Amino acid sequence: PARGWASEPTTPAPAPTGFAAVLGSGDHRVVARLWLVASMALVRATIRLWKDDGSLNAWAIQNGARNYWRYHNLGDYYLKTGRADLARDAFSTAVQLRGDISHNWSSLGFAEAQLGKTDQARAALTSALRLNPDLIFARITLAKVELREGNVMLAARVLEEGEPRLQHADDKSQLGAFYYLLGITYAKLGRRQEAAGHLKQALELANGPAELGSARAAIESMEKANR
Repeated sequence: PARGWASEPTTPAPAPTGFAAVLGSGDHRVVARLWLVASMALVRATIRLWKDDGSLNAWAIQNGARNYWRYHNLGDYYLKTGRADLARDAFSTAVQLRGDISHNWSSLGFAEAQLGKTDQARAALTSALRLNPDLIFARITLAKVELREGNVMLAARVLEEGEPRLQHADDKSQLGAFYYLLGITYAKLGRRQEAAGHLKQALELANGPAELGSARAAIESMEKANR
């Protein structure tokens, strides 16, 4: 039975096209990508206008700065889904909005490192450590970048500068990874006794089976080499 206006003749609604079709398709990755591109373009345009025109009300920048974490969280999502390029774009926007927050620089540096952009990764990670020398994740990532480039002495220096600060580390769960990397770095430098000591620390502080297995394998490898 007809109810209300249901008895009136109607024409079928046209099928959605363009952006409306995307929104209705359930393809959240495409939607997220479109949102990211549009929102970052808006933020960057606003920043550019604000810099070019001192009379522009800074409210837009302040409002965006309060929401920098949205871009940081989006970057984390893209890293987890294997899209370091999109993660880099999101973290870059977070840095533009709040360049005073060390985690923004650290995450940007990690994404750049994932993309093989050594100079950009090094610059971002150095900025993170300048803001917060206790940021253990940034220090580990920077040391890995230097090791990848064959700069073993530089990697050792980065880690050695951080070791006295570990009691103030922002994330204690990273301590096992730190000592593992320090042990591996010392092993590459031929400092086997120190390397063995740090690998044993890594074994004690390992955060999960993967770190535990890596530390054990490194220790066994060193023991075989010393026989």
